Amino acid sequence: MIHTGANVIRNSSEPLYEQLYRFLLEEILCGHIPAGGKLPGMTQLARTYGVSTITVNQALDKLIEDGYCLRRPKKGTFVTDCRNPVRREKSGTIILFSTSVNSEIYLVDTPFYTHLRHTAENFPQANLLVISGPQAFSQLTEQLDHNRSIIGVIIIAINVFERLLELVGNYPGLPFVLLNYQYPEFEKIAPANLRGVFNDEFSGGYTAASELFALGAKEIGVIQYGVGDSNYRLRLQGFLQAHVDHGFVFKETNLCNIDSVLPPMERGYNGMGVLLSRNPRLDAVFCINDILAVGAVRFLKLSPAHHDLLIIGYDNHLPELHIANHFPTIAVNTAAMSSAAVRMLLTPELYHCKQLFISPRLVR
Repeated sequence: MIHTGANVIRNSSEPLYEQLYRFLLEEILCGHIPAGGKLPGMTQLARTYGVSTITVNQALDKLIEDGYCLRRPKKGTFVTDCRNPVRREKSGTIILFSTSVNSEIYLVDTPFYTHLRHTAENFPQANLLVISGPQAFSQLTEQLDHNRSIIGVIIIAINVFERLLELVGNYPGLPFVLLNYQYPEFEKIAPANLRGVFNDEFSGGYTAASELFALGAKEIGVIQYGVGDSNYRLRLQGFLQAHVDHGFVFKETNLCNIDSVLPPMERGYNGMGVLLSRNPRLDAVFCINDILAVGAVRFLKLSPAHHDLLIIGYDNHLPELHIANHFPTIAVNTAAMSSAAVRMLLTPELYHCKQLFISPRLVR
């Protein structure tokens, strides 16, 4: 069963068949289409993604060529069966690595640990070892030097990328997988034994705008901060591309950049006021992250004339924010990202995918 909510982007420089290839690969690596399972038929896939059967066939051919699928005449296309002797799964220890203090109860990391453990339960041959905190690098090195049962390392949301590259380079025969937001230069600078499973930032911004259009919005504002952040820029690019694809024009005056010393929540509050002073007829506002959205919602509560204005956030690591403040958000799909990372390490044939972008979810 297809679970992804991804949309093909027609004006993208990436061909449609390659976009569809990525979407289907995500379904396979996350276990939504199980090993040995049959993919939906070409007509159904074409209808689901709004593409031609020629595009579907090209995507399936690439999955077959890369070894993820096989075609059985008159029966359909199937995910390569991991029970086949050619696809032996590894057994041993997977290290879950983070430099965060108290990483397992840290709100940003906890969802990853939860879903990594859940996925690993389906692979009884795999043990998990957690290493985190200020001394994590030295503790990891100690394990890698002396523990011969290690089959790979999953790195959770690390920011010191240069040090990570140095570490990975010291163990060229060991596979590493990084779970994080996107690194634009990742494919160019990552060594051969490092893979990335990333949140698809562009797709998230695209989904946010598409959802608001589906709800009837025609003129949408944006509250943004951290404009130098590459992932925030990707979110905005996806949002703007959705305008083009849906036939709407985005006005530059509807973009409010709030860079100040104020906390993010107050920036969202102030940004909402700025946008409405510029354009009182706004139908909706996209906030580049959830904390800004909380501030925007609080402003609207004190502005009865605009209580029908729609707010949508992004970056749902803290679910209580959007739940308590009653706005939908684009949520990092920690379950799918975690599942893909574990499966990439345990099934060597899946590891040759250099980086995998996981589409975030719309959560109401």
